[in-house]
Amino acid sequence: MKRKRIKKTMMKVLLDVNILLDAFLKRPLYFAEALAILQAHKGRRFAGYVAASTLPNIAYLGQSLRRQAGQNPKQAVQDAIADVRFCVAGLHVVWLDEQVMQTALAQPGDDLEDNLQIAAVMVGGLDAIVTRDKDFRRASIKMLTPAQLLRQI
Repeated sequence: MKRKRIKKTMMKVLLDVNILLDAFLKRPLYFAEALAILQAHKGRRFAGYVAASTLPNIAYLGQSLRRQAGQNPKQAVQDAIADVRFCVAGLHVVWLDEQVMQTALAQPGDDLEDNLQIAAVMVGGLDAIVTRDKDFRRASIKMLTPAQLLRQI
C-alpha cells in the first residue's frame, strides 16, 4: 500500500497499544472511540503512528486475549497477525533503531515499554501519544486521551 504524503499542518500522533487493542478486540467500553480514531486517521484528519515495539505486543496480547475469550487458538493467532498487518499497512511505523533505544534508555523510570513509546514520539517528531494509560501523564511528551484527540481533530 502506497502511503500518502503527510500535510505539514496535520497532527502526528502515536497510537498506544491499548487504543489499537480496543479497536481490534472490540472492547465494549472503548471500541467506539478507538474505531472513530482509526476512521479519522483513514479520513486524513490526523496522521496515525505506531511504534515498532508495539507490533509484537499487539500480536501476543491479541491472540492471548482472544483465546481467553474462547476463540479457537489457531484463529486467534491468525486474527492477531491480521491486526499487525493492518498496523504496518495502514499506519506510519516509527521503527526501533539505535536512536529510539538510546532515547528510551535515557528516560526516567523503569518501564522500558513505556519509555520506548515516549522515545518513538520524541525521535519521530510526533505531537502526542494517544492512550488510556495514565502513567504517560508524567512523561515529557504530550499525552491525549481518545476523547481529547477526537475533540481536537
